[in-house]
Amino acid sequence: MPPFHPTISKIALALILTLALPAYGAQFSFDPSRGLVELQATVNGYLAGKFGIDTGADRFYLDRDFAKRAHVKVSGVDNKRVVRGIDGYSQVGYATLRSFDIEGERIYNIPVDVVELNSLSGGEWKAPDGLMGYSVLQRFYVTVDYPQKKIELYSHEVNYSADEVVGIPFTLQGHLIVVNISVDGAKPLRFFLDYCASMSIITPQALARIGKEPAEGEYRTASLMKIIGADFSARDEITTPNVTYFSQKLNELGQSSNFAEIDGILGYSFLASHKITVDYRRELLLFHR
Repeated sequence: MPPFHPTISKIALALILTLALPAYGAQFSFDPSRGLVELQATVNGYLAGKFGIDTGADRFYLDRDFAKRAHVKVSGVDNKRVVRGIDGYSQVGYATLRSFDIEGERIYNIPVDVVELNSLSGGEWKAPDGLMGYSVLQRFYVTVDYPQKKIELYSHEVNYSADEVVGIPFTLQGHLIVVNISVDGAKPLRFFLDYCASMSIITPQALARIGKEPAEGEYRTASLMKIIGADFSARDEITTPNVTYFSQKLNELGQSSNFAEIDGILGYSFLASHKITVDYRRELLLFHR
């Protein structure tokens, strides 16, 4: 996805969110039943919706239909910019939310990009009502505990001992958290971690390179998927057995330089059994033991 152009809005959003968070951080519950990390939030004190914590997105996005139902005033379409998803794209409008409330934690005057979220995936799924992407998440230590269905956000540095977590270095490619993934012991591929992907995805080209049937448009199961760290080190590894994945080209995403040389998406089918803290500052994924 192209970078957001009004820089002052990006800075303002980050400061608003950081200042609004309690000093001790905040914990929220989420429902992983759709394979997405989604929070319930209320916009402008009027309409509740589901908002995804989306490490695959660069900005804070609001769905156009939800914006209409919430009576959010949206600017005209920006003819110089489109937002791209896996299999579709949307033009962009801009708006400011008067308020955004998650379980009693309320923040004000938030700039958002307004798009047709269902269009980003070809319209084959019901998208959340909004996506909270990198411009928001980079300011926090974000912990997603899938087994306990909890999300924790901290604005201060969180330190864990080696007995508590396994630290996996990642590469920040644009806004994407990129890690090396070995599928059934094969040569590592480059995936990005996506909390709003209900299924892990591997491109047909990548499957062919590791000697597997491309099987485009089909679901397959890997006996073992393994994260091996940004330096290809095997000192610390995170494994998940019997991971279902879908073979699919990244199509529209491939037109953005942020998605260059990406072989797949690490989604819910790999992540569901883990508790993970994303440390953007040190570029580490902390997998809790």
